[in-house]
Amino acid sequence: MDKQASQIIPEVGMGVTYLCGSDRYPFTIVKVNTPRKLTIQADEEANYLRPHFREIRKHKDGSWRDTNGMRYRVGDRESYIDPSF
Repeated sequence: MDKQASQIIPEVGMGVTYLCGSDRYPFTIVKVNTPRKLTIQADEEANYLRPHFREIRKHKDGSWRDTNGMRYRVGDRESYIDPSF
């Protein structure tokens, strides 16, 4: 985990990227439950992802993950679908 990324202070409206293999899906923070727990919503480009709202938590290693262990990057919003699949 990059030191600068681990120092980001989450706030409502900030972008989040869901990392799924080489694909990237944009989300937005809609609620800061605690500094280590966020509620996020899929952006329009990722609206087929269910559920639209997800809760993610910051782990001891600085990574953000949902209850299924899927990874997220807080502080940026990226959309990319790998065309090779």
